[in-house]
Amino acid sequence: MTSRSDAVAPTSQSPSNITVRHDFESAHSISTTVVTAVSDAVDVSALDLPPLSETIDADALNALFRTELDRTPDRVSFTYVGCRVTVRGDGTVAVTEASE
Repeated sequence: MTSRSDAVAPTSQSPSNITVRHDFESAHSISTTVVTAVSDAVDVSALDLPPLSETIDADALNALFRTELDRTPDRVSFTYVGCRVTVRGDGTVAVTEASE
C-alpha cells in the first residue's frame, strides 16, 4: 500500500475517506489490503472487524485482482461495515462512508 488520504480524523461514527494502492508484488492479497484500509477508515483494529467473507467472496476478489496484469474487471464495489469499498484494476482501494 502506498498512499493514504485522511481529510478527516477517523472516528467510529463517521468513516474517513481512505485511498490506498495494493502492492501486487507483496505476499498479501487484495482482500487483506481491503480489510486494512477499512480498519484505518473506521479506526478499529482489523481483528475486531467481521470477516470480509460475510460481505463478499474474498477468494473471488483475490482471484479477480491477483496481479496487476491479470485483472479482469475495471472495478468492484461493495459495502463493508458501513463503508463503500471500491477496488480498481490498478490496485487502488477507495473506502468512503456508505450512502444511506
